[in-house]
Amino acid sequence: PSPVEERPSVGAPPFEAAPPIQDEKEFDVETDKYILTFSNIGGSLKRIRLKGYKEARSGEPLTLVDIKDPLTFIFQMSDPTNSVALESSEYELKKDPNAITYTFSHKDLEVTKNFILHNSKHIIELQILIKNRSPAGRSFSYRIVGGSGLTELSPQDIRFIEVRSELDGKVSNFKRPKKDRIINPGLVSWIALKNKYFSIILKPFLATQNQFYSEARDDTLVTGIE
Repeated sequence: PSPVEERPSVGAPPFEAAPPIQDEKEFDVETDKYILTFSNIGGSLKRIRLKGYKEARSGEPLTLVDIKDPLTFIFQMSDPTNSVALESSEYELKKDPNAITYTFSHKDLEVTKNFILHNSKHIIELQILIKNRSPAGRSFSYRIVGGSGLTELSPQDIRFIEVRSELDGKVSNFKRPKKDRIINPGLVSWIALKNKYFSIILKPFLATQNQFYSEARDDTLVTGIE
């Protein structure tokens, strides 16, 4: 299918909008492979530091991404109808020896994001539970950010930053969008954001409607699925 540019959706929203809360609280967690910084805004990931690689000058763990805009945090969820502020509201944190859980509740909707960390692998597993507490059935779709924040220090290496994905069994590369968010409908096996040396890959285990990519406000690329 041909890519499409996003247009505003129409129709009645499935849930009443929740007011965003911007009281950010960070939470750091460390494994053998990385140091992660989570944010309660959207219950998402804003910073990744790799322990197996070092910063050239300081010798500290290499900062792979350090994202400033909460709307583009990794694992950030959003509602395509804009009826629920999933991406800008405060989530409640619960810490467990083997998992990190963020929960958001508003009226009849409850979203739980359970992060499972693998100590010896560069893997983060995310389980999402969406609960409708109303007796009436409702349809609900969401977008989730897979890759964001990858940059290059050298101007000549910016050309290596791109989106790559397997969509309907075909692997494709995508450069920077001309404008707005670009949507490619289909079944996504995986979607990656890569620079010269690293890739951030999102692999869904459920059927998808499409993959998307866009430019963030700081001109970095953002990828994800719906």
